[in-house]
Amino acid sequence: MYKRGILIFITLLICISFVSSACPEGEGYLGNKELNECVRITQTCASCSFVNISSIILTTSNVSLTSNVGMTSFGNGEWIYDFCNTSSFGNYFIQGMGDLEGTNTNFKSCFDIGQNMTIPESIIYVLFTVILFGLFLTMLFFITTLPNENSKNENDVVIGIVKLKYIRILLIAICYPVFLIMLNLLNGLAINFASLGIFAGTLSFFFQTLMSLAWVFTVIIILWIFYLLIKDSNVQKNIDKLGRFRV
Repeated sequence: MYKRGILIFITLLICISFVSSACPEGEGYLGNKELNECVRITQTCASCSFVNISSIILTTSNVSLTSNVGMTSFGNGEWIYDFCNTSSFGNYFIQGMGDLEGTNTNFKSCFDIGQNMTIPESIIYVLFTVILFGLFLTMLFFITTLPNENSKNENDVVIGIVKLKYIRILLIAICYPVFLIMLNLLNGLAINFASLGIFAGTLSFFFQTLMSLAWVFTVIIILWIFYLLIKDSNVQKNIDKLGRFRV
């Protein structure tokens, strides 16, 4: 189990390192853009009589979002095209052609929806996610093993107050924010890496839903504790009154 976890961890790091270089910065890189933001694609070619965009491909789906569209000349050799179909996370690769000095010449450029992390940043994200996941599983183990009621005799009569059940409730309460943090980290990874972008919407929906239910969960935990405290207080009074059982 331990070796398998290490293998999964290393695989995640390799995948993240590969994806983070999918749209490298440099010549032709248009930068990181916001979701649903119109992106202005520009080319400079003073001698061109036309500049066309052959295709804009979203890498997460490998589908061309547009093809064979002309860019608009604004004089001084500047050509522009506003692309607004940016409703998905990922890398957008642009291919085009212009007649540079009378010769058809290809060009390429790229922009991101979602910010590429560095390798150290991705390692920290994955490491914290793995640690929290391990903590979450550990707490689930104790939740399933700790007692959830008071001790009883063979006649199903309560003979003592078991305080460990309050530790169990505390662990249940802690599990909720730990799970939320895990979702938030995973959502951050999904947003920042192209190959995980398809999961970002789903993870974000679950995170926002659970965040909105946090107050409901908190109230339930508080009422549960008060209920048990009142119940245990009455049980203890009965035990003391009978004087036959020792806590």
